[in-house]
Amino acid sequence: APISEFTRGYIAEKVWLTTKVMRAAGLDETGAALPANQPPLRLMVVASSGTALPTLTQRPLAILVAHPIPRYTADQVFVAGPEHVYLLPNTFALTTGNAPNAPAKSVIFTPGAATLRLSFMAPLTGSAVIACRSQAVATLFIDGQPVPGGCSGALLALPQLNAPGPHTLLARITHASDPRPWCDVVALTTV
Repeated sequence: APISEFTRGYIAEKVWLTTKVMRAAGLDETGAALPANQPPLRLMVVASSGTALPTLTQRPLAILVAHPIPRYTADQVFVAGPEHVYLLPNTFALTTGNAPNAPAKSVIFTPGAATLRLSFMAPLTGSAVIACRSQAVATLFIDGQPVPGGCSGALLALPQLNAPGPHTLLARITHASDPRPWCDVVALTTV
């Protein structure tokens, strides 16, 4: 296992990233299909100052559930009674920022702090949804304005990203006890 898997906060970061990517795959955090009233989302990009994302992009996502997931029948690798195991090999593929119109990303570290910057040059198609989470105190900004509750980990609608740009999304971590604190920002759009 890479040494990064033993750093502080790694497991929490990996779990959070996985639940957000599963949401983009049409699944909730338990692996159940989302209700029909929740619109499907497309993963645009993930920006990360942590160590979990580079490791996750090199691995498939295995999901163990007590019910079939029709959307992923081709990815089912094992069934025993009510238990189904699915292996989703490319779940994290778009987190590297290779999607069309993916924003430019940068991370700047200073002792006990970090700043993630996403620069959107064109408006996003579909409704923009952002999620941000950090192991320390973090504030999310869009075009210089703070987003209330922006780094709570919840999905937040940011209609500003649908307007002509450019736009800058900034996550600023302060007062971290770790010299390289993790912070992740996930950008999704409705399909």
